[in-house]
Amino acid sequence: DPEEASGWVAYIRDRYGAGAVPIWSVGNEQWNVIEPGGCALRPRKYVERFHRFSKAMRQADPDTKLIASGGDALTSARWNEEIIRGIGSAMDLFSLHLYMPAWSPLRSRVGDSLGDYYAIAAAGLALEEQIQLIEEMALRLLGTSLPIAVDEWNILGPLRRFTNPYQTQREAIGVAGIIHALHRQAKYVKIAAMFATALPPPAERDSRPTK
Repeated sequence: DPEEASGWVAYIRDRYGAGAVPIWSVGNEQWNVIEPGGCALRPRKYVERFHRFSKAMRQADPDTKLIASGGDALTSARWNEEIIRGIGSAMDLFSLHLYMPAWSPLRSRVGDSLGDYYAIAAAGLALEEQIQLIEEMALRLLGTSLPIAVDEWNILGPLRRFTNPYQTQREAIGVAGIIHALHRQAKYVKIAAMFATALPPPAERDSRPTK
């Protein structure tokens, strides 16, 4: 609830100093039907929730920056429109999570075909399209650009490999394209975080020298 969120902000402030955690997300993927306690298909509920949480959290630290839970620009366009319209400048960043090449990880069935290769290689272009669509919507609704946090992104094969993505040259090409896209769109993208980076096999980890 908002009081608990405010309590966490105050705890971090008092324990580690002002600005130790400068940015907080108000919920994760609130558009997602599998997100516990989310607001799937009810964007106005999330708008109301965001305003309640932001008021409480900013009372604990007025300098706190907050990320609103945005969705895929193609499949969640209605959600995004309600969030941008209802929250507007009250958010500091708009969250975009994207796993390529599928728009939905639940439907991802990446194989070894030439088409799969091309889709992954073009992942950066698809991400750029998403960013541009969100910015076009922000300009239409707010009259200004909207800072974006691409705070979950990766190349994803089948969902069972969600926390251990494939790591071949094909995926490396896709990741390189995404990083280039983030640089090209740095005017809008202010935060980017890759999820998940797989660990090396145990044998390789165990053989590494320790400090």
